[in-house]
Amino acid sequence: MRSWSFALQNMRHLIINSIQVNEQEIIVGATDSFRWADERSTGTHSGVDAKTHVWVTITKNQGRSAPTEEVGLFAGRTEDIYELALSGIAELCEIAWEIKTQGLDMGQAKEKYFGYALTAREIYQASNHLIVNSIHIDDTFIKIFATDSERWNYERSMADSGANATPHLCVSLEDMGKPWVIIQKIALFPSDERALAIASIGKLLDIAWDIKNQGLDREQALDRYFGYRVSFP
Repeated sequence: MRSWSFALQNMRHLIINSIQVNEQEIIVGATDSFRWADERSTGTHSGVDAKTHVWVTITKNQGRSAPTEEVGLFAGRTEDIYELALSGIAELCEIAWEIKTQGLDMGQAKEKYFGYALTAREIYQASNHLIVNSIHIDDTFIKIFATDSERWNYERSMADSGANATPHLCVSLEDMGKPWVIIQKIALFPSDERALAIASIGKLLDIAWDIKNQGLDREQALDRYFGYRVSFP
């Protein structure tokens, strides 16, 4: 288990409490340090049952296609844990890929990473940025895709709208047909702008929720957000 400083012990942070490894996929999830401590306070629980706020999944695809990388959030936008959950995505992705590239089985992965305290990451800085280039809406879901500005500008220089530019990121809200049950899903596509895509997840989810809360149809959503530049502080 990773050791952490006194300051980190006293600051709410994410801790890995869920690891699954099999031939088809690797899943790494994290809870927050308060729930982790509460679960372990009796001395009879490992922390695995603490609520997992965020997790990443790497799925092996058939053939030669690159593995699929997805992020799950079980933290509502109004919860105080939401921003913390978003901040841990990049490091969770790195750990999942380390497990894959090192060929660790579940026992080895848990021995190395279970209880691992994630560190706060600096705000991502880049000259490039993502641009919303596709939106799909039906009765059960809202999906938003984003490409990077260089691909967007290239596509548009070829007299294209930009909608066909290769996406790096997709976020979706899926209505499960039950009151107040909306699933947030994130897909990261293989690209050289992966860090930029991860840094843009929160902003793209904000757009998806704005579309949902305002009841916009696809035409209205495209009118408002197609070509929208995703920026961060």
